[in-house]
Amino acid sequence: MIIDFTEYALIWCDQIIISRRRNEEQPVQTWGEMKVLMRRQFVPNHYYRDLYLKLQGLNQGYKQDEYHKEL
Repeated sequence: MIIDFTEYALIWCDQIIISRRRNEEQPVQTWGEMKVLMRRQFVPNHYYRDLYLKLQGLNQGYKQDEYHKEL
């Protein structure tokens, strides 16, 4: 799993491994666990909210087009 990482992601992953050993936590066992940790680190908090707002804009835009067609 770690073999595919490059540059900052590789350094970050090494730090996670060291930190977990130091704190006597279980190592990351699965890719799913690693994805959760990566999302917390690399995806900004507002990302999902912004995606939702874009989706709402698309839905509303679609409804407006349908409304104009009906008129």
